Amino acid sequence: MKNIRNKKIKNWHNGKHRTKKKTQANNKAKRIICCQGEERKAIESKLLAELKACRPEFSYNTISGNWEPNIPHWFVKKHKKHIHHFRRVAKDHGFKN
Repeated sequence: MKNIRNKKIKNWHNGKHRTKKKTQANNKAKRIICCQGEERKAIESKLLAELKACRPEFSYNTISGNWEPNIPHWFVKKHKKHIHHFRRVAKDHGFKN
């Protein structure tokens, strides 16, 4: 019985979980270049209009003593494909991560 357990553990360590990590890293690398040029600007303006239309989450900044708008979590999940290049635009318009 003990040998079977060790064999299963060994198969698990040498098996699929390592290939899954490789495929996840490959998917992230492909996602970096999703759009370029004018298409990117159009998507960023569309996302900014949607972000301004929704109700943002707020966090308190202890240094300045002000409430600052955050990008809502549901918005980040919904636009996961473009959020890596949209965060810069949102920050320029006063939104925090």
